[in-house]
Amino acid sequence: RCPASVPLWRLAVRLEERVAGVTKARAMAELARHRLPGTPELWLEAVELERRCGSAKAAETLMAAALKACPSSGLLWAHEIAHATRAARKGRSVAALEACTDDPFVIVAVARFFEREGKRDKARRWFGRAAALRPELGDSWAHYYAFELRHGTPEQQQDVLQRCVAAEPRYGEQWTAVSKRTANRRADTATKIKLVVTNLAAADAARA
Repeated sequence: RCPASVPLWRLAVRLEERVAGVTKARAMAELARHRLPGTPELWLEAVELERRCGSAKAAETLMAAALKACPSSGLLWAHEIAHATRAARKGRSVAALEACTDDPFVIVAVARFFEREGKRDKARRWFGRAAALRPELGDSWAHYYAFELRHGTPEQQQDVLQRCVAAEPRYGEQWTAVSKRTANRRADTATKIKLVVTNLAAADAARA
């Protein structure tokens, strides 16, 4: 009934993976891309499927095809930066900024690159830039707040938290995954961002 619903296609891929296995899930992911061509989220779902099943080479090949199909997708470029080797990360960051200069997903990915390189002042500026570009995007605020929890003073942490609360973010994959849970429906923004930060930390630990 909802053939154009991207979230439903993504859920269908994950359901097939759990119930019928990777081969069926791959077929579902391919069908989704055929029905909704040029949709970055569906390309990303296929890439993440390959990563989940340990097929790094297949994931790399799919990501190359995804960026060819959706060359200005900040979402895809951000994932490309995040999963690049350290030697390749700077080059991928430059390419991403050339493809989509003011995309908050890319700005956050570049900020995280600077953090990994120990350039904390520069990282802080880029996290702040990402939050300012789209204040309604909760994922950017969560990454910014997580950075300050790792490296900032209590005053800097409180500043980001207060600005996030004032912005009242509503969007972002990680943000909506938290905010739409029944247990969190009545949670305030400060509680939600802390829950998202916990999830981000868990995802980073799993990737390490």
